[in-house]
Amino acid sequence: MSLTFSHNNHIYKAMKYHCEMQTLGQFLQRFAVYILNYGHYFYVADVIPPGRTLSQTDRKICEQYGITHCRQTRKNRRDRGEASVHYVRFKNAFVIIASEGKSDFFIQEQWTDIRQEPLYISGYSLGIRDEKSCVRIQGKRWIPLEKKFIGMTYFEIRNLQRYYDLITPFRYSWIIEQMERLRTKINHKRKRASLPLLQSWDWWRGKTAQEAFEKKQRHSTESMFDDSHLS
Repeated sequence: MSLTFSHNNHIYKAMKYHCEMQTLGQFLQRFAVYILNYGHYFYVADVIPPGRTLSQTDRKICEQYGITHCRQTRKNRRDRGEASVHYVRFKNAFVIIASEGKSDFFIQEQWTDIRQEPLYISGYSLGIRDEKSCVRIQGKRWIPLEKKFIGMTYFEIRNLQRYYDLITPFRYSWIIEQMERLRTKINHKRKRASLPLLQSWDWWRGKTAQEAFEKKQRHSTESMFDDSHLS
């Protein structure tokens, strides 16, 4: 998508501003790699109501906050003490997120600091830990999932391994820690029972399953945000 717009009496052209993420994996990566690690902490999350044109909403929000991928424009703004603002959408769910600085965003939006309150989407949390981006399986999904797997400890190893590998396809450090902690708990009990141990997580199997699921759900309009994010 190419956008041309006026903001604060300046003309900007944002060539191929990729605000739309095609998959959940792209959405998580955009934040974990390209946004949170660069000081963008203040966000609002919402959904575009049915009946509204997604591309028109994208254009309106980008124009409202002068959002651009032009590095020189962003540098000039930083030099003037202005905030950098990003807009990311997955299906009908979107996030506007800004760094510190001057911006109409802080006046017009009821924003949240992601360092204090993570962003929850589709069973995952995005936040900051130890001053770095953090992607985890959301607590209210992980806690019952962990309890369920502990109850499956003595299942036949082939089935247990398959279920374990399919938990998630995303290899972020905090998710790897969650998965390894679960494996350790299960193997502690299986070792005492002289049963074959659960092997390391085969994330590729989970990735394949996730891709198939996202292809099937691509046109779903169900909200992916935790309700607490919605205004």
